[in-house]
Amino acid sequence: PPVVKDLGWLSIIAPLITLLGFLLNRSRHKTILLTGIFFLITLFLLTANITNVGVEFYKKLFYIPGFSMFRNFIGQWLFVYSFFYALLFGQSLFVLLSNLPKRYTLLLSIGIGLVLTLSAWPFINGSLVNKVHAGSKNVHIAIKMDPNYIKTLSFIKSLPDDSKILTLPFTDSYYQVIGGLEGGAYIGPSTISHLAGKKDFSGYQIMTAPFSEKFMKLSRKKDYIGIKKLLGILNIGYIFHNSDARIYDNAFPASPYTYMLGSLPKSQKEYEEFIRKIGSSMIFENGRYKVYSTDKDYYLSHFYAAKNLSFEKQDNPKIVFRKINPTKYIIQATDVKDSYMLVFLEAFHPDWKIFISDSSVNDTKSIFETLGMKSLNNDNHVLAHDYANAWYIRPGDVGNRQNYTLIVDMTGQRIFYVSLLFSIATFLACVIWGAKLFIMSTVTGIIQNIHEKENKF
Repeated sequence: PPVVKDLGWLSIIAPLITLLGFLLNRSRHKTILLTGIFFLITLFLLTANITNVGVEFYKKLFYIPGFSMFRNFIGQWLFVYSFFYALLFGQSLFVLLSNLPKRYTLLLSIGIGLVLTLSAWPFINGSLVNKVHAGSKNVHIAIKMDPNYIKTLSFIKSLPDDSKILTLPFTDSYYQVIGGLEGGAYIGPSTISHLAGKKDFSGYQIMTAPFSEKFMKLSRKKDYIGIKKLLGILNIGYIFHNSDARIYDNAFPASPYTYMLGSLPKSQKEYEEFIRKIGSSMIFENGRYKVYSTDKDYYLSHFYAAKNLSFEKQDNPKIVFRKINPTKYIIQATDVKDSYMLVFLEAFHPDWKIFISDSSVNDTKSIFETLGMKSLNNDNHVLAHDYANAWYIRPGDVGNRQNYTLIVDMTGQRIFYVSLLFSIATFLACVIWGAKLFIMSTVTGIIQNIHEKENKF
């Protein structure tokens, strides 16, 4: 859609030039045909909604390992679609200009330049970035970052990786609201996750069902002990509170808090009282930004030992772990005297496997360390807390040892590594092939020049 009003008719230019490029492609250039095929494929993947047959076919694609990353099809395919559309438009324009007299070529080029300038005018004059958030009280979308918040992000980044963070005020979706200087505000994906690199729950959709509804229900009932238990089950060790009144009390009377206002505090002052009931102590404060620790009596570590399927924490054995990367952890278990449940507070997936290792928790091996190793009995891998992983480990599974090292590995990640190797190999092959063609064409040109000179002589 055009940015400038009353220029909607200009949207016909891109598809019209593309169509004319195909019609005038009399020499049947394979490049533009191949680009057109890729364009149509990405158009289908972008919409995922072309007839009922198309929808059913798209669903079947989720059986391909790794394709589930495209469940947010618009977000994942939009840039690929835009790339091929621009490529197809450029190639079609080349064909069209090649078939026009020079004076028409010049006029068409000037016309396209004017269209681009007119379409970009709101960006050029600055009005595009001076828009206000829908439903807000004149809060602009462009912001200047608060230096205090930058320092707060640095502190959050220094926190241990073991714990997740609850971000308040809580929003209806997955957004976080950050007030900037000079009256602007950011509304978008969590900056704590994307800038500080910590896992946090900033809104209803991030916490997901059934925990988001449970959180709201406990809040309405003012069951603060229940909330503490829920935070513990979700491995939430810290609470971040942005107490800026501009982002909750004043500027946004509705969205992005419409649904939450029915259950959670209705003002920043009420939020402060709410946090005192569910948190433990403040560990950081910088202006409007505060970080609290949660109640350690209810907190459950990322890995912990449980007695049985009730998943209640037990002191023995002692569990120490180290994160190698998001798909691999090394666990040191000591003082093991009996069977126990090893609980891993990460989303359940059957590809999470557990292996016995002869290394210590501080040893770092290759990413393919578990390749060829036999995992512990997969039948003992069960669902914990309605979302997490747990393994029932018996003394016989680990050779009746009391002290040993375990590796928890997302074995499905191997598909990515293998695919990456194929991608690198393909890229290198294309580079070598391109270099060969370039060298051959260069040598051929040199030889032709020599022959031409010899003939002239």
